[in-house]
Amino acid sequence: MSSARSSASQRGTTTLEFAITGGVFLVIMFAILDVGRYLAVKQSLDTVVALTARAAMVGTVTAGGTCPGSGVTLPTSITGSVPMLSTSHLCVAVTSATTSGQTQTSVSAQYTFAFLLPAWRTLSSTISDSTSLTY
Repeated sequence: MSSARSSASQRGTTTLEFAITGGVFLVIMFAILDVGRYLAVKQSLDTVVALTARAAMVGTVTAGGTCPGSGVTLPTSITGSVPMLSTSHLCVAVTSATTSGQTQTSVSAQYTFAFLLPAWRTLSSTISDSTSLTY
């Protein structure tokens, strides 16, 4: 009888330990995935800025747009190369000025990012990136 009671008690203890450690493990795993998603979005935004700067330099993207507000319309060759970004949350502004025969092109971009974990939603923010080219 003692052995049957001990076995049932052991199973209950194991279940309780798993419930405690499993919950913590899942929260840590979701946090790691969320941070990884943030870094992937940041890298994708860097790629959009670089591709837009190149496109503005060769003349396939015209200057315009303001962020926040309405940005320039990007060709699908740029938006298609960054699947992590939703174009509804993306704003890209391009400015261009020519002085003394040199053209200065600046590209700035903003992306509204939201974390998936409810506790981190207060940290949701706007990711920004910019670059300038002189040619």
